[in-house]
Amino acid sequence: MPRTLCTVSYPGFEFSLSAIAIVDTPITHHGPGRVLYQASYWPARLILPDALAPDTIAPSIELSPGTTVSVVGRQGITLLVTLRLPQE
Repeated sequence: MPRTLCTVSYPGFEFSLSAIAIVDTPITHHGPGRVLYQASYWPARLILPDALAPDTIAPSIELSPGTTVSVVGRQGITLLVTLRLPQE
C-alpha cells in the first residue's frame, strides 16, 4: 500500500518548503522525535527523499537537537520533516 502524505491546508496554517523547524529531541528514520515550530513543540517524523536508499543510509541518520529541518507536511499531530540543505 503506498504511503500517503497529508499536507496542511487550513487557513492560516499552511506549510511551504521554506517552513523551518528546529529539532528538540533526536529524530531518526526509524523513530520520531520532537521539533520547535512556530513557538510550539510538535512530534516530528523524518521523511527521506525518494532518491535516497533508506535500507543503506537509514540506520546512520539521526537529526540531533539544534538541527534545522524543513517542514513538508503533517499526519495527525505529527509534523513531517526532511533534511534542510545549506543555502548556496
